[in-house]
Amino acid sequence: MIKRTGGYFVVKTLELCGVDTVFGIPGLHNLEIYGALLNSRIRHITSRHEEGAGYMAYGYSRSTGKPGIIIVISGPGLTNVLTPVAEAFHESKPLVIISSHIPTRFHGTRSGMLHELNDSKSMLRSITKETRTVQSVETIPLYIAEARQLAVSGRPGPVHIEIPYDILEQEAGSLPELNIYDLSIQVPKTSHEQIKHAAGKLISANRPIILAGGGARNSGVQITGLSENIGIPVLLTPGGKGVMDERHPLCLGVRQHFPAIRDYVRQADIMLAVGTEMSEDFYGDPVSFNGTLIQIDMDPAGFEYNLRADIAIHGDAARTIDQLLTFTDTGDDKNPKNKDRVKKIIARANKELIDIFPYEDLPLMVEMVHAIRAALPEDATICADSTQPAYVGISEFPVYQPDSYIYPCGYGTLGLALPAAIGSKIAHPDRAVCVLAGDGGFQFTMAELGVACQNSLCIPVIIWDNSGFGEIHTYEEERFPGKKIAVDHQNPDFIKLAHAYGIEGEAVRNGEEMQLALKTALGKECPSIIVVKARK
Repeated sequence: MIKRTGGYFVVKTLELCGVDTVFGIPGLHNLEIYGALLNSRIRHITSRHEEGAGYMAYGYSRSTGKPGIIIVISGPGLTNVLTPVAEAFHESKPLVIISSHIPTRFHGTRSGMLHELNDSKSMLRSITKETRTVQSVETIPLYIAEARQLAVSGRPGPVHIEIPYDILEQEAGSLPELNIYDLSIQVPKTSHEQIKHAAGKLISANRPIILAGGGARNSGVQITGLSENIGIPVLLTPGGKGVMDERHPLCLGVRQHFPAIRDYVRQADIMLAVGTEMSEDFYGDPVSFNGTLIQIDMDPAGFEYNLRADIAIHGDAARTIDQLLTFTDTGDDKNPKNKDRVKKIIARANKELIDIFPYEDLPLMVEMVHAIRAALPEDATICADSTQPAYVGISEFPVYQPDSYIYPCGYGTLGLALPAAIGSKIAHPDRAVCVLAGDGGFQFTMAELGVACQNSLCIPVIIWDNSGFGEIHTYEEERFPGKKIAVDHQNPDFIKLAHAYGIEGEAVRNGEEMQLALKTALGKECPSIIVVKARK
């Protein structure tokens, strides 16, 4: 007979909420949850480190739009998962973190209990939308259901719940009646007159531009339609990469850090910013824009973060732009002129690439990035770390749908790529998923390669090997010419590492070899490693 404990309530509630996958690591204090998972249809993916579990849940969330669920113990389990939770908070991605806690009677005593934290919620407050402590076994279902809803409401983000393990182990009666939320977005009502006013401004503009961020991920069709209706060029942020098909002749791609693009934005008379904070660009420069700003955002606080909106529309991006479309089908075809303008801007930007990335190996990086794109299917997902080829890929690796270039664009963590790819592949097993990491970032979480092997996940792992932290080395050379510190690594033999896991690994020297190796790797039922040795 199944015991109806607090742990049972956790798992049963997740089932009722439609959760199919959770990520985490079992420990002494959360075994009641894991005992309930033994009899559950929910798939549990065991990471090698809680940081990996956090990034897996993040990758799952990025690929589905649903909250990624993480289960960890109190103390070290919770502290280990903080960095991926902070990444999700920075990028407004929904997660639910369920952690155990020491017994209720010891809270705030600093008694020396195993896994004790003096004030875990203070630690979580700066990187979550909310953190709560469950006070009774009967309230567990309500807390979890509300946490999933809160994670996707308004501006999405992580929510943390901690459950003392005496409550997890406590037996209870039947599951309380529960209002299971469908995770539908509660859409604010927008003013008809405000929409009409914004549409008029866009139609009359001489040099308009649309800036689409991560909050526009579900409005690509509408943004493309609006762009075509009025002939507006569309610039994407790193978080918004793929919101518009980057092959579209009105798409400027992700090139905010190029002088050619900065010049156009600076001279634009109207900007429609959708789902973006308009924060600093790749080099830390804020958006420089002096025209009329129309901003659409689910978070009203976003209207004053960086630039003050002249027309602030609080609402869901897709639905709001749908309304804009009804006022902008004027029959005045500005597309040819602006398509030609976009083509010229991109041509100028292509010549600026060497100035933005004065890397000795830039030609090889571009060659490899293009080869990877050629080898991958159009709907593939690439998960990248903070590494030089990924920086180049932000503009030079075109994608055609949102959340298919997963990159730590704001918080800038290392170690995200491999576990995020695992989460993405778990979410979409039929979609090609690939990793692009530097040797430094890969080693932050390379133990998660074992998870990909154990779960037979076809994930080619491409490692740019420059024997250390190459980007930091570049900055050190600028500041301390001829000197360097703490940037060189004695790396393992990554090919032998692959063999140690029973998978294949090979080194490639050029784009042709990369295409062949990657296409071969995509045909396997396990991960593989492809190493590119930098010429530095």
